[in-house]
Amino acid sequence: MEDISCTQKTLDAFLNLESDGHQIGIAIQAYLTRTNDDIVPLQARKSRMRICKGIYAEAKEHLVQGASMDRAAINSHFVRHVSTAIQAGSFVGIATHDAQLIDALTNWLQREQIDRSQFEFQMLLGVC
Repeated sequence: MEDISCTQKTLDAFLNLESDGHQIGIAIQAYLTRTNDDIVPLQARKSRMRICKGIYAEAKEHLVQGASMDRAAINSHFVRHVSTAIQAGSFVGIATHDAQLIDALTNWLQREQIDRSQFEFQMLLGVC
């Protein structure tokens, strides 16, 4: 996913390609307020998702509360998106380098006995 100016076009293209039977996934940015709505049809379709915090400099009105000043403010949204997507039956790439977030999600995954085939942790090489 690119900056917010591309979000709707990316979602539309993804949904069309997925409907045509293409085995693809989509990156979802947890720091955008619109993600709360964008993720609903993806979960209903059990779409493959890569959930990340989001890195583009966006206007404050597009971000979840506090995200423009504190990256940790995104964490509760990130966890909610990951957990609801997995519970809906989607495969989720959990894309973060945030050690606290990884620990929280690992604990949740173990507590809920989520099968390893429903998720994977993903990181970018060279980012710490």
